[in-house]
Amino acid sequence: MWNERPQQLALDVNLNDEPTLDNFFIGASQTRGIAVQSVRQQPTPIGDFLIYLWGPAGVGKSHLAQASANAFAKEGRSAAFLRSSEDIVAYAAYIEQQPHELVIIDDLQHYLGSETIESALFEIYNWLRDTGRRLLVTADASPRHLNTAIADLKSRLTWGGIFHLEKLTDEELASALQQRCSNRGMKLSDEIATYIIHRAPRDANVIFAVLERLDSLTLEQKRLLTIPFVREVMGW
Repeated sequence: MWNERPQQLALDVNLNDEPTLDNFFIGASQTRGIAVQSVRQQPTPIGDFLIYLWGPAGVGKSHLAQASANAFAKEGRSAAFLRSSEDIVAYAAYIEQQPHELVIIDDLQHYLGSETIESALFEIYNWLRDTGRRLLVTADASPRHLNTAIADLKSRLTWGGIFHLEKLTDEELASALQQRCSNRGMKLSDEIATYIIHRAPRDANVIFAVLERLDSLTLEQKRLLTIPFVREVMGW
């Protein structure tokens, strides 16, 4: 039976958290914990040249990628996020002039299949490796299952720390939702967290977006976060 008693406080802060390694939800997964530690160590002399994170949407790959870039920036070190095929080709064209210590390519699978783009990726890979810099890649499949036009690119992507991030269970999603609130100094009851998880798509990005919407509307309407309010806003 749902507890529909109002929370003591409305959400009074915006929950659009900056992705960091500290606010990434690990849960009971050993792989997620090791992945976070590897990303944390990547800038150090003992860190992996390449970190490759793979899994379905909504498991935290982009969070770790952005958290890595943020960590570099806070130390005054430069990181480049290549977000399109055009970015990749342009970066490779001026590779020797690039100052970045870390290059991040999110959703690599979108840029494969073209020899031109893959040749640029190969050049970026080799330059980063040869100059002692770092590369972080995310994708929806393991390196061996990528559809590449250049076979050797697939092989090179296996030379590093490879981490398969699996979908969170419902219980883990609820805990992740509560952690997101806790990181901002707020408490989300088990009842409300479970109510959201059982009705939203099983995708952490979508669930956090629901929380962002609820956060915004509680502030705007000066309402308490309750199950009836969630039902009213989301139409559940």
